[in-house]
Order: sequence, then C-alpha cells, then structure tokens
Amino acid sequence: MNPVIELYRITKGLHSSLTEPVHQEKRDELIESITRFLDEREQLIKKVQPPYTEEERKLGAEIVKMNVFIDGKLDDLKNEIQQDIANQKKRITSTTKYINPYQSAPSDGMFFDKKK
Repeated sequence: MNPVIELYRITKGLHSSLTEPVHQEKRDELIESITRFLDEREQLIKKVQPPYTEEERKLGAEIVKMNVFIDGKLDDLKNEIQQDIANQKKRITSTTKYINPYQSAPSDGMFFDKKK
C-alpha cells in the first residue's frame, strides 16, 4: 500500500482517538493507543519519498492540519498528567504531615542562649 495513504489512515485514527473526551480511568489505555499510533507513524514517515502525486499532496495537507490539532491535544494531555502528579505529591506530603506532625517541625521561634 502507498505509505502516504497509510500515514493518512493512521493519522486519522490518532486524530479521532484524541477528539473523544479523556476519562481518568481510561487514560492509560489512551496513552498506549497513542504510543502505538505514533510508533506506526514514525515507521511510515521514513518510507515516504518524493515525487508525490496530486492525491498524495492533498493527503499531506490534511495530515499537516490534523498534526496541528494532535500536537495541541497531546500538550493538553501532558499538562493534565503533570497536574495530577503535582496534586498527588501534595496529597502525599499532606498525609505525611497529618500522620506525624512533628517530623518536620520548623526551627523558627526557637531561642538559643549564647551566654555561659
């Protein structure tokens, strides 16, 4: 099969998987799916060689348009994951301080007498 047409098909699949809302429970499955699509696309991009027919140029323009959307959605997904990681770290810190409040007691407010 023509690599440009196959690349378009895979890019279309990636685009459609990113248009659906991302639920917290299914995010791991979505990330695996995205990874598979990106790996397949990487292999196909290496196979795409000029000269291009008129149909391949049209498909290439559509692929570029979809890539803009895909890049934005991947950035949004990355930011969401980073926010979740930051919230989890904050939650762990809060839980630790609640369980053992004197573990990291602040040293301000102490007075050291230096006279002998």
